[in-house]
Amino acid sequence: MQKIKQQRRFTALLVLTGLSACSVARAQQVAARQHPYAPEEFIKLDVSFGGPGAPEIRTATMSIFLQTQGVAGQDGFETQVNGGNPKPMSTTSFELSLQIPMRIVTGNYKLVIHAYPKIGGQVDYESGKDFYLPIRIENPLHFETPTVSVKEKR
Repeated sequence: MQKIKQQRRFTALLVLTGLSACSVARAQQVAARQHPYAPEEFIKLDVSFGGPGAPEIRTATMSIFLQTQGVAGQDGFETQVNGGNPKPMSTTSFELSLQIPMRIVTGNYKLVIHAYPKIGGQVDYESGKDFYLPIRIENPLHFETPTVSVKEKR
């Protein structure tokens, strides 16, 4: 009898956890930015961790990675940016802020949150897999790559 009660409690907990996760996912979808970022703007995030291990996260950072093909005239521009300037907001949440560099490729980027537990190591959370937050960057800056001529000097 006691085992059945424990199973029911566990099932109820799973249902509540699932509902909570769905609510968070929906909230993140609604909070998605409606226009693209531009160079020198900041991507600012509130990141909260849940579950029993949440208080064990000592800090967090973020990275963005280009997911689309590069744009002509942006050869040599950045396709990945790391950082986040973490500020603890509570024992389970952080404010992250990342400035977009001037020389970044136009395109869609994958956001990855990196969490660092007190015991060491790193846990990664990816947009599109663990949460939903699209990042689009539009950069009007272009550079026409010149040709080069090299001759051996004798």
